[in-house]
Amino acid sequence: MVLRGMLMAAVGFVSGSLMFSVWLARLAGGDVRRIGDGNPGPVNAFRAVGPIVGSIALLLDFPKGWLPVGTACWLLGVRD
Repeated sequence: MVLRGMLMAAVGFVSGSLMFSVWLARLAGGDVRRIGDGNPGPVNAFRAVGPIVGSIALLLDFPKGWLPVGTACWLLGVRD
């Protein structure tokens, strides 16, 4: 059970540390942490860099939030 808890924490940590908005904005030639409100999220990427980059960042952030929850449910045997 301890190993499962450590795995769930590791998946949550790694998933939360992925900053798709920052990476995509850098590829587009901007830095969302210095443009707009400074928040490295999809909404600021949408405003600062453009709607295409912001939309892609949002689509990549959704599974990032689902992955730790799905992993925990799978490890704990929750089916509903």
